Amino acid sequence: MKVKDIIIIALLLAVAVLCFHAGTQRADRKKDAAFRLITDKAMYEAAERGDLQKIKSSFGILVLSDVRDYERRFGAPTGTNRLARDFAQAQIIAQKVESQLVPISSIATNISIISNIGSNVTITVKTEK
Repeated sequence: MKVKDIIIIALLLAVAVLCFHAGTQRADRKKDAAFRLITDKAMYEAAERGDLQKIKSSFGILVLSDVRDYERRFGAPTGTNRLARDFAQAQIIAQKVESQLVPISSIATNISIISNIGSNVTITVKTEK
């Protein structure tokens, strides 16, 4: 193989990696936007009904999501600036919200919950000719 061929292959490989990376970032942004759209719609509808508990719950989930995302991407901010102070307060809210969530694993392993859910379900199988 010539040096020219190796350079071309390396450039094509680099372009493929960059395209893949850009595509995954776009997909992540799309999921974030969809999540926010659904949550914002639910909060708006709850506000119209005057359901303050639903609004508080929805904002709590957003704060939890944003805090964990910021920590994952950038780490917790340090220092005495406003972002560090606000982030510390947001972490307290996120921990409170997270402590109130029920883990899926506890639902899947709790037989009484599963039997209560399944007790009212009837499954009928039809075969068409």
